[in-house]
Amino acid sequence: MNRRDPSLVSIVIATFNSAAKLPRTLDKLTAQVLPPGCKLEILVADGGSSDDTRSIAQRFGAHIIDNPRTVPGWAKFLGLHASRGRIVVFLDSDEVYAETCALSNMIAAFRENPEVHMVTTSGYRCPDGYPFINLYINEFGDPFSFFIYRLSKDHRFYLPTMRRRYQTVSDTDRYAVFDLSAARDYPLIEMYAMGAALDVEYFANEFPAQFHSEAEFSHAFNYFLSHSPRVAIAKHSDLYHYSADSLKGFVSKVNWRIRSNIFFANLAAAGFSGRYKFQGRRTRLRKYAFLPYNLLILPLLLDTFYLTLSRRNPIYLWHFFLSLSTAFTILVYYALFLCGWRPVVRAYGSANPAQSPR
Repeated sequence: MNRRDPSLVSIVIATFNSAAKLPRTLDKLTAQVLPPGCKLEILVADGGSSDDTRSIAQRFGAHIIDNPRTVPGWAKFLGLHASRGRIVVFLDSDEVYAETCALSNMIAAFRENPEVHMVTTSGYRCPDGYPFINLYINEFGDPFSFFIYRLSKDHRFYLPTMRRRYQTVSDTDRYAVFDLSAARDYPLIEMYAMGAALDVEYFANEFPAQFHSEAEFSHAFNYFLSHSPRVAIAKHSDLYHYSADSLKGFVSKVNWRIRSNIFFANLAAAGFSGRYKFQGRRTRLRKYAFLPYNLLILPLLLDTFYLTLSRRNPIYLWHFFLSLSTAFTILVYYALFLCGWRPVVRAYGSANPAQSPR
């Protein structure tokens, strides 16, 4: 049996040259107001930073773990197995709590609902002054994810959309609990994204094989649903997300995701390709419609106008161009794959363009 400290909340943060953003994350994290008797454990899994990332983490009392693979998924998996708390929260170095009650509300959702083993935050906020592309990323991640799941992670839309799609079994001033047992398709809830928290002791004991597999653990949410089809959203737990600070940064992240799914089976297993087996038939078929959706133009235009009008923000007109760009990139990389070209992925959002050895 895997036994963990029920009074300890472990926070796992993946870093790589994160000195510019990490202080904000740790400052708001250590300012969290916890329930009596609760303590924080901060673990920073670093991929070999050459800047001040490690010294910053040490200044905030974090335990540093070496991540020789650099990629963030492996960093969080290492942090998971080094953690000691029963509740483990996964943060990125560019995610910052907006309110000091975020963690206490997440803890309340666990403690007051024994059948709930995973809790998410209430969504992303775009920091003031950040470029338009950050707003789009916070909502959908990328055009492909928008097309497949159509679930906004913006703090204004996330909770209302979940209420509309799934049965609400509890709705307090601190959290909302949803029953997904009758769902035809599951929502996109990623273990390593948007400050997700889970009951690690429960998962390790119920799913020991998946607990020890990096790729399978990243789909913990889907495994949880096979035993208990309930998930909670903690209210007042929004995250400011300092993601891509430029269009170039966004394109780099999208390219990284596409390369991972086409060229690297081990990385793809932790992403869309790995989630594929858990999805309903409608979602599984939808992936084949993404290229026609773009090539036919009209469906893409209709979605672009819908987003622009429903958000009352003309920047969503960019959805048209971002989606076309994503479809074109998929086609190009598939062609390169068929020609035998292979990139070397070194870290999230970057890759060595040189052909790797086979």
